[in-house]
Amino acid sequence: MDSSPAISGGLVFVGSDDDYMYALEAATGAVRWLVNTGGQVNSTPAVSGGVVYIGTDNDALYAITATTGS
Repeated sequence: MDSSPAISGGLVFVGSDDDYMYALEAATGAVRWLVNTGGQVNSTPAVSGGVVYIGTDNDALYAITATTGS
């Protein structure tokens, strides 16, 4: 894993080298949502205005709605 987690709104956001971005419930660790990015998530998530921003090793930038993963 090349990214550190970010915490916002009771969720922990973390990218992984399995090509997924995860949102976990901070209180329980349960997966709220996950998104297949098609590449290793190599940046620490940034959360602003209800949106999670991450970059991947395939040079993609994602803007994901924090609460739903859309």
